Order: sequence, then C-alpha cells, then structure tokens
Amino acid sequence: MSKNNAIVISEKTHQWLFPFILATLISIVPYDAQAAVFVWNNTGSQFTSATSWVGGVAPTSSSSSTTTDDLQFGNIGANFNTVDLTSNRSEKSWTFLTGANAYTFGTTSAKYFQISAGLTNNSTATQTFNLLVENANASNTWTQVSGGNMVFNNNVGLTTAASATARTLTLAGGGTFTFNSGIIQGLSTGAKLVVNNAGGIVNLNAANTMGGAGGGGIAISAGQVNFNSAQSLGTGIVELGATAGTSYGNSILNNASGSAITLTGLTGVLWSGSTPAGVQIGTSVSTAANNIDFGTGLVTATASRAMNIAGTGVTISMGTLTTTGTSNGYTFTFDGSGNTIDLDGWKISTAATPTNNVVHQIKGSANVTLGLIENGTAGFVNGAEFNSDGVTRLTGNNTYTGTTTFLNGTNIVSGNNSAAVGNVSIGGTSGSSLIACSGRALLSHFSATSFSLYKSCCC
Repeated sequence: MSKNNAIVISEKTHQWLFPFILATLISIVPYDAQAAVFVWNNTGSQFTSATSWVGGVAPTSSSSSTTTDDLQFGNIGANFNTVDLTSNRSEKSWTFLTGANAYTFGTTSAKYFQISAGLTNNSTATQTFNLLVENANASNTWTQVSGGNMVFNNNVGLTTAASATARTLTLAGGGTFTFNSGIIQGLSTGAKLVVNNAGGIVNLNAANTMGGAGGGGIAISAGQVNFNSAQSLGTGIVELGATAGTSYGNSILNNASGSAITLTGLTGVLWSGSTPAGVQIGTSVSTAANNIDFGTGLVTATASRAMNIAGTGVTISMGTLTTTGTSNGYTFTFDGSGNTIDLDGWKISTAATPTNNVVHQIKGSANVTLGLIENGTAGFVNGAEFNSDGVTRLTGNNTYTGTTTFLNGTNIVSGNNSAAVGNVSIGGTSGSSLIACSGRALLSHFSATSFSLYKSCCC
C-alpha cells in the first residue's frame, strides 16, 4: 500500500515539476523570437530582392532601434559579388564568413546602411563599401581579421545623421581598415574612434570630424594608424598610448602623407597607456618629411609615460606637457636618437588636489626642446630633472621654483631664468655639459656635483 502510494505521489510530482522545469529553462536561455539570419546566395545583385537571399526572403528593416536582422555573406557561389542597395536598410549585425568572397557594395540612389551591433569580416578578402555606412543605436566594434581589408570609399558615421548621441566605434581584429572619405559624427560633438587593432593597420586618408566640445576624438592603443590629411585625426582629443607590450611598436601613429603636417582642429593630446612600451610616432623610414605638429593644445599625462620617435631627423611638435597625477617622481621618456620632441612648455604638476611638492624627470635618447616651465598648481614648489642622452634645450623664461638637476647629455639654457630660484646641479657621466647663453640665462644657486664644465657663451 505504501509502495503504491509512493508511486502515485511520484507521478503527481512529475506532472507538476515538468512544466515548472520547462518554464525555468526557457527563462534562463537567451532567446530572440524576432531574430532572423539572412544569407546572401550569390544569384543576384539587388540587395532588396528576395531572390538574392537563401530562402527567398530579403531583409527589410529600416529602423536601427528595432532591427534584429543578422546578415551573412559567404561563398555559396563565385559570382554576383557586386551588391546594389536601392532602399535604406538597418541591420543588427553584418558578418563576412571565413572564406567569403570579395564584395563591393554600392547604391545608385544615395541610400545607406545602418549597423546597430557590429560589422565583422572573418575573410581575408577585401570588402568594399561605396555608400554611407553608419554606426547606429549603440557603441560598437568593427572587426577585421589579419590579412583582410575593409575599404570605405564613402563617409562612415560614428552615429546616425540625425543623432546627437556621442557613440564610440572600436576597430579591432588585427586586419586593415581603409577610410578614403570622412569619418563623421551626425549632430554629436563627442563621438570617438578607438583603434585597438593589435598587429593591424588603419588608414585615414581624408579629413575627419569626430570629437569636439563634447569630448571624443580618436584613441590609439594598439596597431598602426597611417594618416594623410591635416584633419585626419578629427576635431577632438588625440589619445596616444599602448595597452600591451614591453617594447615600442605595438601602437604606432604615422604621417604617411609624404610631407610635414600641422594638424588642425584638435583640442588636445592625452598621453596614456602603459610603460615601458608607450606609443611610437613614425616608422623606421621616417624623415623630416614625416614631421608632425600637433598644435598648441595641452598634452595631458596622469603618470609616467614613454614615447619613441622613429626614423631619422624627425621633429614632433606638441603643446604644453601637463602632469595631473599626485605622486612624486614621474618619468617622461622620449626616445629616438637624432630625433626631436619640441614642447611648448611643461606644467610640472597640475594635480587638482596635490599633497606635496614634486620633482619629475624628462629622459630618453631623443633631443628635447622645452618652452616655459612652470610649477603648475599654485602654492607648490616643484622641480625638474633632465636625463636625456641627446641635446636638451630650455628656451622659456621659466618660473618654476623647485630644484633643477641635469644628469646627462648636452643641456642648453637660453631663456631668462631669473624667476627660477631653486638650486641647480649637474651630475652624471663624463662628456655631458651645461651651456647657459650669455646675457639671457640666469641660473641661481648653481653647483656642479660631479663631472662636466659649466659654460657661458653665445648660443
């Protein structure tokens, strides 16, 4: 009797548990009832034609906020790789499958694509877009695998034309992205392009307008960016850094125009990333024809940073270096023997809430030219150390009041330093020198602690 009762109870329990378990499983498994995958069948050229797609159904969504259409282009056939768009379309995601053909997308009626989730080329074939492509509805990532290329011959929108949302588009995957027309930002003033494309290349061949009063701009953290226009880097902040590596070359910014360029429209430079790697400017074949002038915007660094200027006889000009971190003893390294970093000046510490006086150092193998050097935050007495292997030129009428130490290289002081009242000392290796230009440089409390000659002459 008890055994039969147990069986009855078990059956009743199962009858109650089964729908409960099923409902629970459905609730925890991601599922989009509206999602649809559309696969190009390589039998036609019209994007909006049903016969161009597997299953005889074409994607029809024109709303970037509601679309769930996932597009896939592969190699079902060898032909019909030129695609014509006759109506605007919005897609959730767009994927070129591994081994996909090389496609070209165009429009005979000024139409556009909007992509709200991501664009991925898993093929090494080149995919070419001759129409407007917009990043819509969110900040997204476009991915190109190594060995492949995506070419954009019309504008690319970091957000849609009517949107003021400051979206971010990240380029990744280790392949090549080529932009032959403008990167624009709709009504936004703070859209941002992020290059995190380790081992890959991004070619910016036109004037771009990302960034502005709302922030944004371009951030380069991995991969090589080649630019060819004075406004290729946009109208916001240029962030130069490296996210990985123990040597230079993981993150490269290169003037590929063939002539020196003064960048226009920038609001400043953010010097970021990890050390000792740091950003590299130029390549091994760079010369004075690859010089870059970043303008007068502040160059902001929160902590120790490193930069390598590659090539021979290259000069990189920037605004005033501004140190915002609160710690003592930051080191700013400029490498590149025979090349020069030319800074408008240096605010030794502009920390919003400093806790103590600081002494920071500039070092490296490159030549360094510095304009006005200031304490930075009012009420603090900050000092500087110079430890460059090359020639360091202090050209400003400096006002910082902390100590000055020259540790290496040839150091030429040509500004009026009557307001720089801190102790000045020399120490380092034989062959280094301090040269003060007669009639223009005043050095207080000078002491030579080891090697070298102190010279006063005409400069």
